[in-house]
Order: sequence, then C-alpha cells, then structure tokens
Amino acid sequence: MKKNPFLYDTSAVESHVMIYTGVKELLSEQFLIDCSPFKNGCGDASLLKSYSHIVTQLGGILRDNDYYPYENGQNNCRWSRPEYHFVNVLPVPVIGFRRVNSDEDLMAEWLYRYGPLTAGINSASMARYKGGIDEPQEEYCDPETPNHSVLIVGYNEYVPQNPKEPRVKYWIIKNSWGKEFGDKGYYYLVRGRNACGIANDVSLPFVQ
Repeated sequence: MKKNPFLYDTSAVESHVMIYTGVKELLSEQFLIDCSPFKNGCGDASLLKSYSHIVTQLGGILRDNDYYPYENGQNNCRWSRPEYHFVNVLPVPVIGFRRVNSDEDLMAEWLYRYGPLTAGINSASMARYKGGIDEPQEEYCDPETPNHSVLIVGYNEYVPQNPKEPRVKYWIIKNSWGKEFGDKGYYYLVRGRNACGIANDVSLPFVQ
C-alpha cells in the first residue's frame, strides 16, 4: 500500500485530460514532489497552492515515463537541468484551476458538471477503513488537520430496505493506496457534514 504523505495527486489531472481530450495519461507524482517549491514536498500546503505552482511555474505535469519512478520522498528536481536527460521533455499542460466553495451540495454540482474534484482530507479514518460507508466522528478524524489528498469521483445515497432506517448520502472517493485498499481502491465517506475535512480544501484543474 502506497501512502503518499504529500498533498499532490495527479489523478484529477489524469481524469480531466481523459474527459476533455480523450487521451489516457499516466502522470508523475514524483515529478511534482521533487519540483515543488515546498521543501517537504508540499506537506501541509493547500491543494490550491499546489495547483498554482503546477500552472504558473511548471506549466503542467510530466508523464510518469518521462521522469524517475515514485520514491516515497522528495529528491532534487531533475527536470530542465542539462545533466539530466529530461531537459527537453514537455509536461502535459494544466492551464488553470479553480477552488470549489466548502459546500457539499455545490461540490456535488461541480462534480456533475465538470468532473472529478481534488480534495484534502484527514486520512486517520481512511487508514482503518475496511468497507461500507465510513461515518467517522471528529474526535477520530479532525477536519482541521488534512494530511492527504484524494479524488472525489462520484456521489450517491444509500437507501435501506427498511423505510424506518435513515438514508445516508455519501461520496465515492478514489484513493492512491492501491487496489488492496477499501473497495478495490475506493472509499465511501458520509456526505453532508464535512467528515474528515473533505469540504475544506477542494479544487479542480483545467487542462488543454
């Protein structure tokens, strides 16, 4: 299981490239970690700052096979330097980004209209997740201390057979810890009460 400690996640850009251009790309997280201006690979910086750097400083994200393999830590940026063979390699363009307000109804609307959303999250409850809809309490998953990023790919509502039981709205989240995590790599989190801070830092990229 790969636990990326950095708030960089290439899956949103990969998804939007596929949706809007029809091209399937595999992008390099290691490139973003190495070439971040934040010396801890982004650490506790917001996703908005991450996207800002990708757009204004890097111009996009290198493909996975155009950079070094994932190393689970930050190294020197090895791109656009003559001593490395990546100097003339161009990134997949990311031309803009937008923050989505911390309103889960609005998040669902933007997801439906534009595609998957990147979100910061406290991963404490995710680390224990075995399946079903996760409904963590704040004391076990502080919404104010995000330490991971995920891709929100959908939403739904669980309707029990017994009409006396409550319905449960939830997010469908794609995680980066491999297919052995959760439901074949997916995580279902209760929607509507900012569980684990899922609505605090949400954004999406614009691709070309």
